[in-house]
Amino acid sequence: MSIRRKSFLGKNDDLTRSNSIMKRVSNRSEKKSFKVVVVGAAGVGKSALTVRAKTRKFIHDYAPNMESRVSFVSNIDEESVNVEVWDTAALQTAESEKLEEKIKWADAYILVYSITDAASLSALVASKCLINLYAKKRKKSVTSSGGSNGFLVALVGNKNDMKHERMVTEETGRVFAEVHECTHFFELSTRESYDSVKTVFESLYKAYNLRSQNTQ
Repeated sequence: MSIRRKSFLGKNDDLTRSNSIMKRVSNRSEKKSFKVVVVGAAGVGKSALTVRAKTRKFIHDYAPNMESRVSFVSNIDEESVNVEVWDTAALQTAESEKLEEKIKWADAYILVYSITDAASLSALVASKCLINLYAKKRKKSVTSSGGSNGFLVALVGNKNDMKHERMVTEETGRVFAEVHECTHFFELSTRESYDSVKTVFESLYKAYNLRSQNTQ
């Protein structure tokens, strides 16, 4: 009887292992969704960053102040992730209703400025304050960990290949990110490095995924 019982349990163990493997395979094959809003003044390179992330190509000319929504699939930590990006202009108080719509839609934010234009960094203050305002309204429904009242926000200083025209130091950008409770800070050149652009989206997704697991 003991031998038969051992054999029966062995079959159950095999079935459990098989189900576990099938579940892991299913989880890997299922695409996860990650929604990002990109905010920045005209000319900072936010559209170039979005297109670079999607196509790996750098395209110089874009129509200013034009919103667009794109999506692409990215492999992050062996997961297939469907990344959706809403590329928008810098948001002012008068556009607060539009911003609230975007906050409800997004999982994370990327705030872009140009290191060659100090005004483009200052312009993000209003956008970040509005993000904080609506984040507080949703405080009961979002995690309280991290900065920005639970929102994942990356500050990105673009065009650091143009060092001879620099007006914003890297330290200034880093301090801005800390003061305004951005969860991530990057300085990069969309023109020169696809990998740097990819790192921005990957870092935000990894933080989002970890946060989602901790709240389950």
